[in-house]
Amino acid sequence: MHCNSKLPVIAVITTGGTIASSFNHVSKSINFSLSGKDLISSIPEVNEIANIKLIERPPISSPNFTVKLILKLAKFIRETLRNEDVDGVVVVQGTDTMEETSYLTNLICRTSHPVIFTGAMKSQHEPYADSRGNLLAAIRTACTPGARDQGTLVVMNQEIHSAREVIKVNSELISAFQSPGLGPLGYVYSDGVVIYRNAPLEPPLQVNCLQENVELIKCYLDMSDLLFKACLENNVKGLVIEGFGLGNIPESLFPVVKDIVKKGIPVVLCSRCLEGRVLDLYAYPGGGRRLKEIGLIFAGRLSGPKARLKLMAALGAGIKGKKLQAYFEQEYLWRHKS
Repeated sequence: MHCNSKLPVIAVITTGGTIASSFNHVSKSINFSLSGKDLISSIPEVNEIANIKLIERPPISSPNFTVKLILKLAKFIRETLRNEDVDGVVVVQGTDTMEETSYLTNLICRTSHPVIFTGAMKSQHEPYADSRGNLLAAIRTACTPGARDQGTLVVMNQEIHSAREVIKVNSELISAFQSPGLGPLGYVYSDGVVIYRNAPLEPPLQVNCLQENVELIKCYLDMSDLLFKACLENNVKGLVIEGFGLGNIPESLFPVVKDIVKKGIPVVLCSRCLEGRVLDLYAYPGGGRRLKEIGLIFAGRLSGPKARLKLMAALGAGIKGKKLQAYFEQEYLWRHKS
């Protein structure tokens, strides 16, 4: 839109979301109302830092994203970086599923170029609207050399997060995105972008399709085996369990989980806690040690929704058995880049 040969070229891909919406004070509702051009025009400061290549895609509310759409988007990002003369990509979308779309993109679209996801918690004309600031911060981050080779990033509220680590922890506040127990990689300050630590990078996957029919079950007090039996009877292709604490489930569920594993269905275990990881420590039936012994795969620090996406991607890439377990559990051997 603006051309200065001395500035980096950043492709901004808009997909809708709260950032492209306005608040109607009469109906007290939020609806899509802004084009990509409107969003870029709202931040004239961007002309001093980048040349913008705007790519407008049909607006979609983020709860309506599907893994097929995300796969298509990730491939489009890869093709844009490969075929277009761009130095980085910023994806604008709704925040409800941003932690999932950004993470799946991180798994299947590895590039040295910065790939940044951003959005807004507040629509236009709402008090405390954050759309302008978030979009400008994302573009500034995409122009920063330190954002290269970091995998996919999420920039919200002046904070830079790894897509692997970030979670939406609040439904309303502009500080909704956090990396529990770890914190941001860096910040977007008024005088520049500073990245204090590097993101842990998982091995990328070559994926043309994702395995469908992979389910997620969250454990809760006094739960029955109904959901687990439904998975068993409907021949799911994979299952992720969000256990208690370090990765423990009620003893009453141990037999049905064992039956699922015996049927050859890969089962991944993560914790429903926001911080920490799963560990094979407790040796009672349903404890992490026993679950490990019967073949459950431990997901480390990953949340349930992200573990499900990783399982879908790994199975779609043809990874099975011991290789699948190693793909999840080699996390313990990763080191931050020096």
